[in-house]
Amino acid sequence: MTTMNILFDYQAFSMQRYGGISRYFYEFISRLCKEEEFAISIFLGLYINEYGLAGYRHDYARFCGVKHRHIPRTVRAFDILNKLLFAPFLRASHANIYHQTYYADVSGAFPGKRVLTVYDMIHELYPHYFLKRDQTSRNKKKSIQHADAIICISEATKKDLVRLCGVPKERIRVIYLGNSLAPSHESRSLIGTPYILYVGDRGAHKNFSLLRETYTATRHINSTYSLVCFGGGAFSREERSILRSEGLEQKVLFIPGNDQLLANIYQHAAVFVYPSLYEGFGIPPLEAMSCGCAVLASNTSSIPEVVGNAGGYFDPTSRDDLAFQLNRILRDDSFRNELIARGYEQEKKFSWDRCAKETMLLYQQV
Repeated sequence: MTTMNILFDYQAFSMQRYGGISRYFYEFISRLCKEEEFAISIFLGLYINEYGLAGYRHDYARFCGVKHRHIPRTVRAFDILNKLLFAPFLRASHANIYHQTYYADVSGAFPGKRVLTVYDMIHELYPHYFLKRDQTSRNKKKSIQHADAIICISEATKKDLVRLCGVPKERIRVIYLGNSLAPSHESRSLIGTPYILYVGDRGAHKNFSLLRETYTATRHINSTYSLVCFGGGAFSREERSILRSEGLEQKVLFIPGNDQLLANIYQHAAVFVYPSLYEGFGIPPLEAMSCGCAVLASNTSSIPEVVGNAGGYFDPTSRDDLAFQLNRILRDDSFRNELIARGYEQEKKFSWDRCAKETMLLYQQV
């Protein structure tokens, strides 16, 4: 049996402690390294990621990585150092395939095949959400040109990539992501009051402001339910000021925590609301469905592709539409229970095992 040498770089792991991109690589690399026909070389470099790929170091052909504490305003310095250290690691790996973990090509004149995963086209569709000096779109276009194969994580992302960058469809393979969250075994709610749930970052295209404004304006909802925000960082000074001015400091709650806590919070939520304007895939709805939580999501981009018939939908530009759909799902128990039942079935269509198998097949074909 011929062994295939696959090389992964440090980018996703140096920029994310937690997050969808580093979760994606963690899940399929941890499966790939158990397969005899693949030899994995992974350079985590100086990294901050918490998912634990270093724990598989004995299953890799080559490994280099030192975890460090995130220090504000040092990202650029660590990136330069990682790039310098990656060059000799790359040469020593003798890799057949380089699968970069983000859009900057840090491989130099790599002689083998290149695989690129395109997660979304948010920088191209919503450039006003990013600083002018942001190089993501430029790096992405360059890497797309050099890639021998391109993975998109949804059909919606593939369509956007073809339309915006003119990439031929035959160069692209759609490989869906999966859900990593196990249902909670804790039967009681750890929050104690009825609540609506929001998960993740709250800025830019995530559109949390629509949910907050709708919640604030709908008195009979905010008098009965709290609004729980899990993850995404503590409330900013501006957010706290807004909540204080609306008299909702005790009703809109920020909760950090691990996957076990998140599973419990999904399990006992009245509804999970996903108001994003755009997603390349969207893992939180899968997490919610796996934990028996009803999903109410925006009707844009890849989200209907993931949620299917297992969720309620609303226009993410309309506060009135969100309020109407939120009222419906909170008041109609039979509708809510039907969505939960459908959610269990919909979530089964996606898995990290399938993602890993389809990625391995792509490597073999490349």
